[in-house]
Amino acid sequence: MLLNPSPSAPEISITRQAIYDENEGTFAYELQFRNSDAEFSSIDDSDPASSQIVANVFMEIGLKLLVADKPALINLPHAFLKQRHSIPFAKDKFILEISAGSGIDTDLLAALSDLRDQGFSIALQDLADDGTAAALVEHCELIKLDISTVSRDELARRVERLRPFGKLLLAHRVDSQEDFEFCKSLGLQYFQGSFLNQPKVVKYTTLPLNKTLLLQILAKTQDPNVEFGELEEIIGQDVGISFKFLRLINSANFGLSKKVESLHQALMLLGLQEIKSWVSLVALSNIDSVPQELTDMSLSRARFCKLLAEKAGCAHPDTYFTIGLFSLLDVIMSKSMKSILGSLPFADEINQALISHTGLMGEALDCAIAHEQGDWKMIKFAHLTPAEINAIYIDTLEWCRGIRSQLR
Repeated sequence: MLLNPSPSAPEISITRQAIYDENEGTFAYELQFRNSDAEFSSIDDSDPASSQIVANVFMEIGLKLLVADKPALINLPHAFLKQRHSIPFAKDKFILEISAGSGIDTDLLAALSDLRDQGFSIALQDLADDGTAAALVEHCELIKLDISTVSRDELARRVERLRPFGKLLLAHRVDSQEDFEFCKSLGLQYFQGSFLNQPKVVKYTTLPLNKTLLLQILAKTQDPNVEFGELEEIIGQDVGISFKFLRLINSANFGLSKKVESLHQALMLLGLQEIKSWVSLVALSNIDSVPQELTDMSLSRARFCKLLAEKAGCAHPDTYFTIGLFSLLDVIMSKSMKSILGSLPFADEINQALISHTGLMGEALDCAIAHEQGDWKMIKFAHLTPAEINAIYIDTLEWCRGIRSQLR
């Protein structure tokens, strides 16, 4: 879907970053936008029309597709706020993010006060620690702290100085599990960054039972010589996987003309190769003690990588699906990727793409990760244009929404 609300409006690319709570559940999504040109240049924050363009994008693709039932965090430029334009967003669905870095004056403070009176929630980013932006704090509910710019000792001091204000605190650029645990120990409530998909390597004497079964299932699904009877037997050991698989196959996403009541019947209708991909997906979604966003991310990467490959004319796009789906297996299993791949019958090309992100499959995976992190300069693949990649991203969101509902 091409995001171009009117003939005169620029094409807009969109991505989202999850914001997590202390239990690693998804609290909200921050939405980011760029003009769909070759450089992914920023929308001009000084142009009040930018916010109307963004609102038009919401109307085109629908807020629910982007954030489901979570709040959307969106940055609004000072110029737009000061001119008191009507905010075209639902008060209970959005958190308005404001930069506290510069341009603070009475007009901005009055505008924020008015927004609060209307019922909007306000978040502050780039809050200086010199007291110059203190007047903004009373107008906000959430303060975003970039932890990459300060030492841990300084972060602890800032949190302590902000504590009397009673505001919710969000740690930004939390890119390791150690950072997450430290910020949580300081009492911060929300966290944004790539920490969730960073491996927590645990040295097991033996893997927990459900993770052992997961590896067995994944090994069978990726074995080119597996007999269907073997696959059917191992899947039958887990009632949850069997149930979710049949529910998924019978969903509207497949459009089958008759109800499928067994794995064997599914094989007859869909073929072994497709069944193997879907069984892998269901098995990954069934693992215990894994944040939902992590399995959602695996699903999204799988679809995104496959569509990139198809659009670019790459051979074997189903292999790209596998790369995306298994790209977080080290995080899910709490073991190193190299160790896990030793148990799986992958070709060396797939192993290297998963470990080192080499080759076209590795480039597709890097593109998917860049989309998750809002790294616009790295959102590229083969000869595809930004508009084509954005259309693939929107397609991925739509597809994943349908699949995800069957996996829960």
